[in-house]
Amino acid sequence: MNSNSKFWQLKYYAPYFNVSTFDVLMKLRKSIWPFCSKSRIFVDEDIVDLFGPLWIMLTLIVEIAIISFVIYQIDIATMALELKNGNNIIAKTFAYSMLKVA
Repeated sequence: MNSNSKFWQLKYYAPYFNVSTFDVLMKLRKSIWPFCSKSRIFVDEDIVDLFGPLWIMLTLIVEIAIISFVIYQIDIATMALELKNGNNIIAKTFAYSMLKVA
């Protein structure tokens, strides 16, 4: 790390993102086969980076957003069909209470 950089500057985090394609492939291979001991295949095992954890977090956020949107659309479509067919319990309760009050 650069001694002149502060923790709020991007230069401070640059060494943690200094990975190559080979490093990423080796980490993927290690994640597929986690039970092997240290060998010459996994020489750079102890190098710490933030590239993988950042992409995992961003991938989960995007997946949650997409799934939430799909579920919301399904709920809206289901509610519209229930209202159209008159099968909605809330609508029936509301109609019943309005008939009793009026």
